[in-house]
Amino acid sequence: MNWAGVLVMPALFLSYAVMWRLIGMIAIFAGPLAGPVGAESLSDGLRAYDAGRYATAAGIWSRLAEAGDVDAQTALAGLYVSAPPGVSYAPEKAAQLYRWAAEQGDAIAWMNLGDFYAKGVGVERDFGRAAFWLRLASEAGYAWASERLRKIAPMMNADDEVTLNRLRADWSDKHRK
Repeated sequence: MNWAGVLVMPALFLSYAVMWRLIGMIAIFAGPLAGPVGAESLSDGLRAYDAGRYATAAGIWSRLAEAGDVDAQTALAGLYVSAPPGVSYAPEKAAQLYRWAAEQGDAIAWMNLGDFYAKGVGVERDFGRAAFWLRLASEAGYAWASERLRKIAPMMNADDEVTLNRLRADWSDKHRK
């Protein structure tokens, strides 16, 4: 098993072309990057993951994630939902990590967090929040998020629409240039 599985939640139905493009972008940048925690970097965690040392990868990514490293946050979240040997299934922790990365503008985290809200994985099911995060990912060009939005739209009620509109207004206020 390679590290690609932890970077995008396994339940996502991304095309292989999109998934490998994302992995390629991360691989290009992961090698030379040193994380904010001592000498550890995202690539140290990737090497541990590739060697089957999942708990070691989780430890490295956890320290980097706590320091604000978005790539480590999404990698660790993926590890918590895939739960390889040595790492416990922890959807609540994964949701929190995706939320941290999403708030920093990570489109993969937007997509995964939206899916978590749509399915009630690690968070209470909330179609308004799901639509908010999925819409951001859709606007960033992720076709899978657009498809997921189409599937949840008929399930949304008036309260979900209120939540969606409030979150959009709050996001717009925070990210106004």
